[in-house]
Amino acid sequence: MQATPPERRASTDAEREAFGAILGRILRSGGFRFDDDTVSRLRSVVWERVRASGAGNAQTYLTRLTDPAEVQQIHAAIAVRETRFFRMPTQFELLSDDVLPALWFRRGSDTRLLLWSAGCASGEEAYSLGIVTLDAAIRRGVPLTEPARVIGSDIDGSALRIAENAVYNERALANVAPALRSRYFVRAGHDWRVAETPRRLVQFQRWSLLDAVWPLAPDRVDVLFCHDVLPFFSAEERRHVLARFCRVLAPGGYLFLGHGETLAPVPDVLEEVHLPSASFYQKVSGE
Repeated sequence: MQATPPERRASTDAEREAFGAILGRILRSGGFRFDDDTVSRLRSVVWERVRASGAGNAQTYLTRLTDPAEVQQIHAAIAVRETRFFRMPTQFELLSDDVLPALWFRRGSDTRLLLWSAGCASGEEAYSLGIVTLDAAIRRGVPLTEPARVIGSDIDGSALRIAENAVYNERALANVAPALRSRYFVRAGHDWRVAETPRRLVQFQRWSLLDAVWPLAPDRVDVLFCHDVLPFFSAEERRHVLARFCRVLAPGGYLFLGHGETLAPVPDVLEEVHLPSASFYQKVSGE
């Protein structure tokens, strides 16, 4: 086997060192935490941003992280998740057909529920929660014009501005059934705007799951969606965030995670439920 030339080894070592420095700077400035598994996932995300910025290599890109605008760009690149309406259709079907009716049965049909999209990115998931709740309320005869309050939280201010504007392209609506599209969206040129009725239900907030204080009361959240967020935290941070999820979930409340995400171990206050259509976690009643 031919040996690697010394100059090439030096260049490779310098790139590795620069990449480590990039992760360190992101950690200090953005509130992210990385373990070995997370670093392997983030590697492609960071290199994609290196190429997109035109830097060409990690050493050059590291010098660009003195620019606050570029720091914001890399934070957004790391935090971004694939977003579209009803991205995991089976979860939303379960929410509409089983979870929401069960909540209204237990709490009364005149109860205004609280739903939370944690890491909502540009808002499609939060609006999906609002639309599903409105539609289920109509079908179940719930006597409320606003049957739920939906919170969408994220750390990315630029994504939240898109969410508040509520205008999306055709691709984002690929999973929206024609009946829901005609009822809950209006044309905005070549795009679509979320109609006023579901928009009234949804409030967007900028904060991190790693913040010391959350603007949520204990035992209050009925349904919590957190898709593809926890894998970006270290194992310790995931345990900490999950414990706080358990505190804010109402007794009997529901936690939905992203595809392939599981909790190990499952906290004592949560029950893991596997159904043919979807899996979720439910907080034990009375805790």
